[in-house]
Amino acid sequence: MDVPLPLDPQLSAFVQAVRFQTADEYPRSAPYAVLPGPFPVMGFRVAGELRVIRESDTELLAPAGMTGIQERPQSYEPLPRTRTVLVVLRPEAAFGLFGVPMDELVNRELALDQLLPARVARRATNRIADARTSAEAIGAVTSLLVQVANDARTHVHPAVIAAVSTILSSHGNARIERIASASSLSRRQIERLFRTQVGVSPKRLASLARFAWAAARVSRAESLSRLAFDAGYSDQAHFVRDFRELAGVTPGHARDAAVDS
Repeated sequence: MDVPLPLDPQLSAFVQAVRFQTADEYPRSAPYAVLPGPFPVMGFRVAGELRVIRESDTELLAPAGMTGIQERPQSYEPLPRTRTVLVVLRPEAAFGLFGVPMDELVNRELALDQLLPARVARRATNRIADARTSAEAIGAVTSLLVQVANDARTHVHPAVIAAVSTILSSHGNARIERIASASSLSRRQIERLFRTQVGVSPKRLASLARFAWAAARVSRAESLSRLAFDAGYSDQAHFVRDFRELAGVTPGHARDAAVDS
């Protein structure tokens, strides 16, 4: 279930959404795939176990941690009774909270004790695991993030914050040249800042935002050509090419799979 925001006014600049995912809400098929998108995601496991499926093996995820921006589908397998608090961060928020160079976290996960002092991470994960209700679990996660926000000493460049907002509000259709021009920085300067503070270039973030907008609507699209136009792709061939690159399947296949599920 999605939790209405704001959970706390101090987190409004960092958090895009909060979800409490129970065993019943995980996709029926196991393992299941999570599609690429423009947002880093923090996961705090309340109960159960969650494994990430690699090319050659599976790996048990830490009780709490963060996944950077993903550029390819990633498969996960939850055990029964798994419950998780998911915090979807704004693209630039992880850098502001933790000071981690985000280009090092693209398509990767970091455990919470690699982001925070071990004793802080351990205390937080124990409190979350002891939660008896979703409200208690979300409260524990919120308290941790408020503490991190209060202690944060890393500042995101104002031009990055403005550019990310423009990209997201336009669903990836803002012109990068205009974004750079509005920031009073050169394109090279803003791309360098994006690499460190977001993880990918403005163009790549825009591509991921456009794809995510379209992917969220493909299952109920009556016309894929209309969806391609509404999403801002130059033509349907561009849409199909981008979708196949990021989802691993064509939009038609994704729509048919959603209908059959």
